[in-house]
Amino acid sequence: MDFDTIGPDAPRYSLVPVLGGPCAIVDPDLAPELIKSQWVAVRNRKCFYAHRVNPKTGKATKATMHRIVAQARPGQVVHHLNRNSLDNRRSNLQAMSRQAHRDLHRNEHVLIRYA
Repeated sequence: MDFDTIGPDAPRYSLVPVLGGPCAIVDPDLAPELIKSQWVAVRNRKCFYAHRVNPKTGKATKATMHRIVAQARPGQVVHHLNRNSLDNRRSNLQAMSRQAHRDLHRNEHVLIRYA
């Protein structure tokens, strides 16, 4: 499904169905390929991530939509800039090292605590 957000200059996006959760938001050019797979929402601490479903077993795999879209290498973590773990548009994803991701969130907690 393709949608325009509010306003003439707003970015376009597509929605990919995710079992057990809301749809994932993706770039329109990626949607046709991502829709070929079935996806399920898997909770990880405080948020849900879209995991690819194994068609033979019907169970979630370790393959996550955000890692596929961001083309993350092994050992990298993918950070969602707007904190929506099902917003998997390229512009919302940033692949980084685990340490950089930890530092980013550690600094956020300090800013929140002392704001």
